[in-house]
Amino acid sequence: MQSLGQSPADPERNRQWQAQVAIVAAYREQFKVTTDDPAHILGPHAEPGTPARKPYWHAAESVIAARRLGGLEVLANAEVPSAWAQVAIDVYRMLPKAERSTISREIAARLGPLWFGSPTAPDDEAVAHSDPRFRVGCSTRRLWLSGCGRPSAA
Repeated sequence: MQSLGQSPADPERNRQWQAQVAIVAAYREQFKVTTDDPAHILGPHAEPGTPARKPYWHAAESVIAARRLGGLEVLANAEVPSAWAQVAIDVYRMLPKAERSTISREIAARLGPLWFGSPTAPDDEAVAHSDPRFRVGCSTRRLWLSGCGRPSAA
């Protein structure tokens, strides 16, 4: 699974990486994922309400962790305080469906193969699982564009 990076030389990081890779491999085996497409390492998107949904998100988190441990760090190391991330999620969920759809598409475009949400519709769960910096940036920008948070002209 080259798309998960190389096995780290450091023994502890290697152990952690192996554990994440094992979770991804178990998901692929359980749900009979045969594709080798690095953009869809978990196969097709698991739709809400299906038995694969919860394991899908667990495996998606392992993909991201393995890529970071394996040296495929695609996101900067900056951290977003959890309170900001939660506010971004809450703001996102209050937006109209068209706005949520636009944000979902923006996050999907930025994350590429690390976007595990629906490719065709707003996916609240996928946005909640995505990198907090994208949630905060997209949600606050959308609020600004829609007029929320801007000083009134009065």
